[in-house]
Amino acid sequence: MRGLVAACFPVLVLIGAWSRAAAAPYPVGGDSIAIIRTGDFHGNAVESRDGERWFGAFDSAGVTTLREVTILVTTIHDDVTDRAGADTGKRIKIEGGGEPIFLVRSEGMSAGPVTTRIAKPRQIEPGKPMRLAALRGRADYRLVGRWLPMRKGYENRGYRLAIETTDARKKRSQRLLDLGTIDESIPPVIWAGDLDRDGRLDLVLEIGNHYGVEDWGLYLSSRATGGDLMTLVAHRRHGGC
Repeated sequence: MRGLVAACFPVLVLIGAWSRAAAAPYPVGGDSIAIIRTGDFHGNAVESRDGERWFGAFDSAGVTTLREVTILVTTIHDDVTDRAGADTGKRIKIEGGGEPIFLVRSEGMSAGPVTTRIAKPRQIEPGKPMRLAALRGRADYRLVGRWLPMRKGYENRGYRLAIETTDARKKRSQRLLDLGTIDESIPPVIWAGDLDRDGRLDLVLEIGNHYGVEDWGLYLSSRATGGDLMTLVAHRRHGGC
């Protein structure tokens, strides 16, 4: 959801420290990465400060380019919680205009195009897997959605999203989402491509399961361990009533 999000839960930002030993093609210096988006929010849902430098992921005809930008954080009237004359909401936008798909921040990240497979939100419906073309000659990927049985005490089914590929003739798969119930619709894949430029797939997913919660998670292949294809390294959550 792109409007003001009612914040009954605190904002959670999970910062994943990239190991300097990871096979990332650019150094990560201070080791942290974060993800946000532009838009209007409740004041207590914004930790970013006016003037911070981020990398915006901009789409042009299905190709994503990272561009370093300055974010502008301004105070606005919050129609949900503010009384007349009060202005406690926050708006995040970028200096000079433009609407990035998302904003990421990490020391050592560089501007320029990144290989892209999905640039607009896509739902992966059960029974309709999505094939994503290989990166740098590797095997293709498949995103597979599945309904989960309705749990006792819940009104809606659950949803599972998995990723599959073949490596050295061996099929590999990983569960990315395992939601016991979803309130309205299937959480979409926001973006897919090679954000860390290591020749393997990275994802930005909606990982929330409630109509009043927006939670964008960033999964990077360069942080994968234990046979996984990728790891959740950062997410930004706005909770609603």
